[in-house]
Amino acid sequence: QRIRQALVAAEIAFALALLVAASLAFDAGIRMVKQSGGFDTQRLLTFDIPVPDTKYRDVQSRRQLASALLDRIEAIPGVQGAALANILPAAGWSPTVDITIEGDAVDDPARRPRAGFRAVSSGYFGTMRIPIVGGRPFSTADREDTQQVAIVSASPATRFWPAGDPIGRRLRLEGTPATWVTVVGVAAD
Repeated sequence: QRIRQALVAAEIAFALALLVAASLAFDAGIRMVKQSGGFDTQRLLTFDIPVPDTKYRDVQSRRQLASALLDRIEAIPGVQGAALANILPAAGWSPTVDITIEGDAVDDPARRPRAGFRAVSSGYFGTMRIPIVGGRPFSTADREDTQQVAIVSASPATRFWPAGDPIGRRLRLEGTPATWVTVVGVAAD
């Protein structure tokens, strides 16, 4: 009898713990959905398009696919803007890379700042309705064969360039190959 009572009490305690955990998870989910991600979600449709490596092996074939997709999506009646990004803002993660700020002497590579980054098409900020608070957004003139450019969010801009305007400043994305890019814009967080 005692064992049965102990088991019932344990089951009730376990069920109560699960109920509390589920309630907390539900509450966190509601807060996450209501929280501003820095972009306007009204009338915004996003989707993920897997690109098979077997069919699109090189960079040029992927660029042609991206261009064709954008052209087709923009031609759909009612579409006001279209853009591509390697990762959506609400994805919950972002690839990060070590960066070097031009003029900053960081002797120890382990102490270099890291930053999340996304590769986006020229219409990204307008389509996502992310305000550009300084400088300019990307344009179709920003291509691989021109000066490499970047737009940084406001918080990292303040952190990396506390004494001044980041527009025109350069940073290097470490990796293979390391690439210097010039900051042309600052986006709202």
